[in-house]
Amino acid sequence: VAEVALLADALERGRDVQIVYRNKEGNRSVRDIRPLKLYGRWLSSWCHLRSAEREFTVAGIESVGPVG
Repeated sequence: VAEVALLADALERGRDVQIVYRNKEGNRSVRDIRPLKLYGRWLSSWCHLRSAEREFTVAGIESVGPVG
């Protein structure tokens, strides 16, 4: 729940955040993202690692923190 509040704040302020994400296969990655839209169980964002828009499940986001 705290993660969602941090994502919403970053979205509102147009700020990048770093997330630790676990995908459905159980693989964990660390991503620097700029949240674009939070809807239902999904987060649409710009992923700096992939230089592309990516969608993440909110349930898969293990932590949210400042970039750097």
